[in-house]
Amino acid sequence: MQTIFKIVVENKKKLLIVFGMIACMVIGTILIRNSYSASDVVEVDGLSFENLNIDNKDDTLHLTVDVKNTSGSEYKLDTITVKLTTDQGYVELPGYIGNILGENETKKLDIKYDSTLKVTDITYIINK
Repeated sequence: MQTIFKIVVENKKKLLIVFGMIACMVIGTILIRNSYSASDVVEVDGLSFENLNIDNKDDTLHLTVDVKNTSGSEYKLDTITVKLTTDQGYVELPGYIGNILGENETKKLDIKYDSTLKVTDITYIINK
């Protein structure tokens, strides 16, 4: 037992560094698992999607994204399907922002899903 204590005392700085690195890896993994965001602007059929944010909290996925009409005129639609590629396969989530977007109008798409998912990719499908 004294040998282990002696090794710990002599290598205190090295052990602190190792434990610090492990703590950073664990915290990083938790943060990656619980949120996803993208700053890229995605254009789909006259609509742009930007400021995407996905949070996993309390066993619920919460997705928000700004949807802007870039078509140059009034835009009519029914719903928007958000297809998520996850570590478990694909999930399609229906979303609704209204039937009409005025020229250059922006609305926030807000979707909640009763499960936490690790999202690796996202696709938007416009349903007219």
